[in-house]
Amino acid sequence: MGGANPEWTQEKGKQPFGCLLILVEKNKGESPDFVICESGNIERCFACIGNLIPANPKKDELQEQVRNQIADV
Repeated sequence: MGGANPEWTQEKGKQPFGCLLILVEKNKGESPDFVICESGNIERCFACIGNLIPANPKKDELQEQVRNQIADV
């Protein structure tokens, strides 16, 4: 364990829920301003930034339903 990235065993406890994949946003300095984990959350974050999430809640839920179905396959 930890052969590919020996630092992971030390860093794991510092990550949200002890998970990788993480997204770290830094605006200024070394401290992160925003940290999230889980690929679906990161995907949704970028979709929001790119205005790809419908503003209409019903349309948003339909697109989320399709996204979840694709993720299941």
